[in-house]
Amino acid sequence: MARRRSFSGQDTRKEVLGLSYEFVVLSVPFVLLLMDAYALYTLSFENQRRLLPNNLYFTLSVLMVGAFYLRLLYAFVADDFGFAAVYLSSSTSLSLPYKLAASYAGPSVSYLLLLSMVGLVVLSYRVGAGFGGDSGTFELRRRTYLLVDLAYLLLVALVVPYDPLARSALVPPEGLGLNPSLKSFWMMIHPPTLFLGYAFTFVPAAYVSAALSLRKSIDFKHVRVLMECAWLFLTIGVVTGGAWAYGVAGWGGYWSWDPAEVASLMPWLTITAYFHSFSISGTKRTLTKEFMVFLSFLLCLFAMFITRSGWVQSVHAYASSVIAAGMIMTMLAEIVVFFHFRRGTALPLINLEIDWKSVQSVSMAVAYASLVGLTLICVVGEAVPLLAKVITGAEISIGGGYYLNSCYPLTLAFVAGLAGCNLTTGVQVRKYTFMILSGAAVGTILAALGYPTPNGLANFGLPLVLIAAAVVLFALVRSLFGAVSTAGLKLIHLGTCLILLGVLISSSCVLYSGNLEAKTGETTQVQLDGSRISIQLGEPQFEKTGAIFLQGETWFERVGDRVNVRITSDAETYTSNLSFSIYTAYGLFYEPALFSTPFRDYHIAAVPSGEIAQLLFGQAAGQPVAPARLLISVKVVPLVSLIWIGAVLLVIGMILRLFLRSDVGRTTFAPN
Repeated sequence: MARRRSFSGQDTRKEVLGLSYEFVVLSVPFVLLLMDAYALYTLSFENQRRLLPNNLYFTLSVLMVGAFYLRLLYAFVADDFGFAAVYLSSSTSLSLPYKLAASYAGPSVSYLLLLSMVGLVVLSYRVGAGFGGDSGTFELRRRTYLLVDLAYLLLVALVVPYDPLARSALVPPEGLGLNPSLKSFWMMIHPPTLFLGYAFTFVPAAYVSAALSLRKSIDFKHVRVLMECAWLFLTIGVVTGGAWAYGVAGWGGYWSWDPAEVASLMPWLTITAYFHSFSISGTKRTLTKEFMVFLSFLLCLFAMFITRSGWVQSVHAYASSVIAAGMIMTMLAEIVVFFHFRRGTALPLINLEIDWKSVQSVSMAVAYASLVGLTLICVVGEAVPLLAKVITGAEISIGGGYYLNSCYPLTLAFVAGLAGCNLTTGVQVRKYTFMILSGAAVGTILAALGYPTPNGLANFGLPLVLIAAAVVLFALVRSLFGAVSTAGLKLIHLGTCLILLGVLISSSCVLYSGNLEAKTGETTQVQLDGSRISIQLGEPQFEKTGAIFLQGETWFERVGDRVNVRITSDAETYTSNLSFSIYTAYGLFYEPALFSTPFRDYHIAAVPSGEIAQLLFGQAAGQPVAPARLLISVKVVPLVSLIWIGAVLLVIGMILRLFLRSDVGRTTFAPN
């Protein structure tokens, strides 16, 4: 039984027949899933009367898991601090949207939300797809639902160690408040969309495993739609996570190769590779698509493990948890099941059929291989710290340099493949090769000249990305006058090019001012790359907000200063606020002022210093003295807007792809 968080120092568990109340309640969905799995195991095509109770067991299980989350969500809204989860992540001063978001700030309730989303996605598919009208389809669906049951059952079993319903006998008058770094608009979008992305991979993985067990041909129509939904929500989750990190001081910009970031990226890469595998599988008997579907699901489980195990150093991960061993067992069980069924087919996992005379076939193979290579690099970067900790107990981290040096060549290879995928069918491989080599030659010259950015690698890649963007844009225009159903795919490709352009330019041309001394009420001039930036700081506004309950006493939640910042650059004036605060439960926190424009962004942040810390502690003691001067830093980042525009195009493109379909599912392999 998990250790309780008690505010009175006493064990406050309610006992029912010698077992804790929470254990009994949380075990009910597990028992219902066992009943559902047994009903599916014994179900036959001839015995149609058992269809209703079979769906009933799973429905009740999903509804109970969802009810647990909704009960705790209501506790957050009602400020019921008797629940440990509410006490640890909320306070009465939180606004309603942040109280809703705080419900998945902690590991236990967020796990309930994740399980609820998985259950609802699976239940929707079961109700919509049913069991089919013939015995072959019936058996395939039955095994699919049974395999999903087993995976879902293993994850539901881990709810009990998390103990989300833990309560205290003494209800504190306040909570600890929400971590200030989580008080962001993106907190309301980023975690739920990632959870949905993970949830949509469960049925496809079970479907392909069931088909392998039957040595049955696979119609990828339903699988592909579900994988597209997974890709859509993972895209939103990854991008909003980047936007969130971009606005938080100290998180390393929109992408820092943090282990949790890499973990969320890996299933996105494999799902993208899955889409590119269709035209290069050809008529060969291979499990390329099936394997990519299963690998995507497995990497979703791995991403859950990274964020919840506490085994890796990450600003996004939760603290160490007893759930780690259970997650490992779940992943191992899924691997054993898939490869056990795969043995019966005697088919290779990856076997590509490439027409070396076709630009589309060659470029699709290049794109697929580069995506798989990028995934392998990420897997190694995630696995090495884990293995080091398990074997030696040492805490190590893989720096961003490893990822940048390893991923950059494969990313350019993917861009080359992207360009070829959008060329007309009449273009010969020789001309396509000449186009790519020309881009590389121009890039080499730009890298040698150190133009247009200070980064040689960025200069080398820019021509190729621009060539790909031009080819994709032409293909998009052509699709609008022809096959409109392909416009969504072209938008996705164009969005990818814009994101890469934004990354290359913004990461290479960042301007830093260093630490500057600025006085409140006065204007400070900054000279950056020939541009003069005027920064005017307003008088600090002292703020003391909220209350928390800690160590048996009520304390203030936050004291700090908010400073209005006005900057003038290129005859344009922008205003925002920066703040520096001390949270009783979380310590010092600095929030930068962010000014976003179409061509560049300005970051103005207060530099952490002993003087500010001393000032804040004095204010906390009742001495509201405003600072006369501050140390600030200025950062100018060009063309970050390209990343966000490209991300919007990705989302719009996939939505169009889902609603304007021209392709249908295809059978991949025939039984031996």
